[in-house]
Amino acid sequence: MITLDHISVARRGRALLREVMLSLVPGEVLALLGPNGAGKSTLARVAAGELSPDSGSVWVDGKPLTSLPRVSLARRRAVLAQSTHVAFPMSVAEVVELGRSPYASLASRLEDEQAVERAMLRAGVTALRHRSYATLSGGEQQRVQLARVFAQLDGASDPGTRYLILDEPTSSLDLAHQHQILAAVQALARNGFAVLTVLHDPNLASRYADRIAVLRDGVITALGTPAQVLRPATIEHAFGIAARILADADGSPVVVAGSRPIPA
Repeated sequence: MITLDHISVARRGRALLREVMLSLVPGEVLALLGPNGAGKSTLARVAAGELSPDSGSVWVDGKPLTSLPRVSLARRRAVLAQSTHVAFPMSVAEVVELGRSPYASLASRLEDEQAVERAMLRAGVTALRHRSYATLSGGEQQRVQLARVFAQLDGASDPGTRYLILDEPTSSLDLAHQHQILAAVQALARNGFAVLTVLHDPNLASRYADRIAVLRDGVITALGTPAQVLRPATIEHAFGIAARILADADGSPVVVAGSRPIPA
């Protein structure tokens, strides 16, 4: 379990996170919702160990995150940032294979190749394997980067839970691929992964997340199951817009946003 204990982050006099307490639990998808600038990406970076908090601490399975060797952490925790730049000409398969770098001294060539194949299949990019990454659309590149992080956590040899931290993984994807990717992520959680994902669409969070944390101005204002969190008052407070909540066929909440923001 990754635990964020009283995390605060400020930059240029502005509080990005304020006394945040949150746990990422094996076997679940935890979605972060909130308006732009709420602190979602900052929280994800702190949980990943990419950003040190000004105060508070991050624990991984009972140990300080800062005490874990970088290579060991890379075998257990993979991160998809909002955007990833590839500086050199590479094929899709080569980009996905970058995820195998933490296993340079552990996995055989065959094991790496099999992990890459599984990752590309999971992300739906197998047919693109020989394409140049630079020629792909934004959505295709997003799925290739998702395959890379899937490959990074395939067959992790270090003991403990594997953690997947995704910052807006559906931002460049069409509707079908949004559901394909989040279904794949949900399946990993069912196999014992712990997943933290930043999303903008509350209905995607409702369908695929086990818990939702809503951030506003660096503070978690709501935390719980989709049914507990996705309520009109919560949506109004977080986003400043009226909303109705309907029920899907399976009983999960569906957010229908109003056409006009609520006056401040």
